[in-house]
Amino acid sequence: MARWVHRLWVLEGTGPAVDAILPDGRMEMVLHFGEPFRGQPRSFLVGQQRRAVEVAPAGRVGVMGVRFRPGGACAFLGFPQHEATDRMIPAGRDLGSRGVGGTGRRRALGC
Repeated sequence: MARWVHRLWVLEGTGPAVDAILPDGRMEMVLHFGEPFRGQPRSFLVGQQRRAVEVAPAGRVGVMGVRFRPGGACAFLGFPQHEATDRMIPAGRDLGSRGVGGTGRRRALGC
C-alpha cells in the first residue's frame, strides 16, 4: 500500500471559518463522518488541483482522507488521473472500467 498511498489522515473538531488547501500534486479520497464542508458531498475523490481551494466547515468537523502519492491513485481508478484534475467526483459515481471519460483505459496506464 505504501507504494501508492502517501498518508491516511483524520481531522476532527470545530476548524477555522475558512481554510485554504494549497495544490500539492496529489489526489485524495475524502470521507466526511461529521458535517460535510460547504459545497462538498459526504465522500468524494478530489483530483490534483492547479490552484488553492477554499473550504469552510458547515458544522462539527469529522473528516478522513487517503492522500495518494503522485501517480498512486492510478492503481485504484479505472481512468487516467489527469481526467480528475481540478475536479471533485462524488464517491457514488461509477469510476470502474469506464472511468470519468467513459473509455476504459486502465491497462494502458501501466498501473
